Amino acid sequence: MGGEVPESAWGPDEELASFVCERYARAGHPADVVTVRRDLLRARLSLAAYQQVRTAARAAGGSVLVDAHEGVALVDEPGSLS
Repeated sequence: MGGEVPESAWGPDEELASFVCERYARAGHPADVVTVRRDLLRARLSLAAYQQVRTAARAAGGSVLVDAHEGVALVDEPGSLS
């Protein structure tokens, strides 16, 4: 246990990201919500993170396209899993 690194050290804190997204949404900046959610997806590749990006993109009026291939492309990028 002594040498373990907390999960939050591996990427953005989910609670902080959610707070920021909520503030952007309230301020009427849906594209910024998408940006934060995409960054979180890139930091922590997961189905939940992908679904949050997709939801944010839809809330932005469909002006931002997000599909399953984006997640696959992130996995295929060299060094993305290191």
